[in-house]
Amino acid sequence: MRKTKTAWRRTAAAYATLRGRPPRPDYGILIVLPLLAAAGGALIALGMEILVTRQLPSETVVMTPAGGAGRDTANRRLEPVGS
Repeated sequence: MRKTKTAWRRTAAAYATLRGRPPRPDYGILIVLPLLAAAGGALIALGMEILVTRQLPSETVVMTPAGGAGRDTANRRLEPVGS
């Protein structure tokens, strides 16, 4: 479809809507909306993963396996959560 034909159709649909007719559905939104939702969900998941796995500051005191307190930052690991 040419650009001018698309523009004329959109103009006619807008004019009909202004005259009180219900707007014609635009099926392009059915393609775009799920893609936007998926992208938003991916960004939220990435942000949560960054917050959960963020490393502790280097000044944190960590218990060493020998039982003493030390500033061992190389021995830090995430603890498993679950049953």
